[in-house]
Amino acid sequence: MPIRKASLTAILILGLTLVPACLIDGGGKGPLQEKTETVPLEGADSAEVALDISAGEIVVRGADSTNLLAGLFRYNRVRLEPDVDVVRSGGKARVVVRHRRHGGTVFGNVRNTWDLTLSNRVPLDLDLDCGAGESRLDLRGLDLRSLTIDMGVGELRADLTGERTRSLEVSVDGGVGEATFDLPASIGVRAEVDGGLGSINAPGFTKSGRVYTNEAWGKTAASITVSVDAGIGSVNLRLR
Repeated sequence: MPIRKASLTAILILGLTLVPACLIDGGGKGPLQEKTETVPLEGADSAEVALDISAGEIVVRGADSTNLLAGLFRYNRVRLEPDVDVVRSGGKARVVVRHRRHGGTVFGNVRNTWDLTLSNRVPLDLDLDCGAGESRLDLRGLDLRSLTIDMGVGELRADLTGERTRSLEVSVDGGVGEATFDLPASIGVRAEVDGGLGSINAPGFTKSGRVYTNEAWGKTAASITVSVDAGIGSVNLRLR
């Protein structure tokens, strides 16, 4: 490996270990704040949900609920207070959740967790922008049309298993870390991965260049297509 490339890799790996420690330490010197937010469906027949968390832990799951979004937020920095913006047009709702204050870098002992539930009663387009930290997405049962993830430094796990009546497009811009996708073996899956300097683990898939397909690809009415720019990190594709 050329010296310059090796040095870059070493710096980024060091960042992977150090950045989350200074950004999302589970302690916290400031008082821990807790806030709840709900966004009712109010007749919406489809929705776009954008989640922008700069640093911390985010958990997303689906539920049979009359609330399009319900969230519990815990944080110990004023600038991490969440802001929920809702725009409705006809039968479509767009929800954006982000920190109230933008800019700057939060160092020290910081705690910031988002625990979110999305309704499975309407088709959804979900956009997640996660900086440093851990993201756990249990998306089973949600009527997802698209999933877009901009991943920073940390760990991502997304469960896309379960029955699907419509096809799903997944786009991931990976950063420094590890991304794991649990995918249904019974539904056609095609993944195209630009691995960068990381590794691709895809047991049970057939590989052709940068493209991975499962045995059900091309044989089911609904399908899942995944496009991943892995950057520097690892990608795990797991069939279940």
